[in-house]
Amino acid sequence: MVLEARYDEATELALSQRMKDREANAYEELIERYQQEIFRIALAYLKDPDEADCATQECFVRVFQKIDSFREKSSLRTWLTRIIINVCLDRLKSRKWAALFGRGRKRAGARDDAEEKLKNVHSLLPTPEEAAMHQELSERIRRVLATLSSRQKTIFVLKHYERRSLREISQITDLTIGTVKSHLSRALHKVRDELKGYYR
Repeated sequence: MVLEARYDEATELALSQRMKDREANAYEELIERYQQEIFRIALAYLKDPDEADCATQECFVRVFQKIDSFREKSSLRTWLTRIIINVCLDRLKSRKWAALFGRGRKRAGARDDAEEKLKNVHSLLPTPEEAAMHQELSERIRRVLATLSSRQKTIFVLKHYERRSLREISQITDLTIGTVKSHLSRALHKVRDELKGYYR
């Protein structure tokens, strides 16, 4: 999914300048425009709504702190995407360290409980067979995403969760379009291998 409204370069440039000038309403306008999209990217990485919400807030704090370093070499939207991806990667690293030393157990348990409750709610809607198939598919996708490199996962999420163009992904990742295609191809190959036999 992507935002229904799109903002042209002139509008984004004007907004970034207003933020640099510390105009009172500029920061609130930025959040209103991009909060939903930033949250979706965070949720795709972190798989936890509460943590995704915290990451989204952290992203906008970093934007406020770093707005003077924005040089308009890319769009404001592209710059925001880079920031939220970095925030998520930082949080994933912290999560791994916490789990290694046992501090992440309680939080992981809470996430498991929340996911279980969601599964119970969803199971009321489709038939048991459909619910089981959906659960299996979701689990397979989660497994394969966990095996992707950081760069492959970033490109896969931007392409298939956010529906970004190859050109946009190239700008966000600072990679050539050819390199983006190569990473995307490898990611898709892993996904297809994981889903073999699922569709009959």
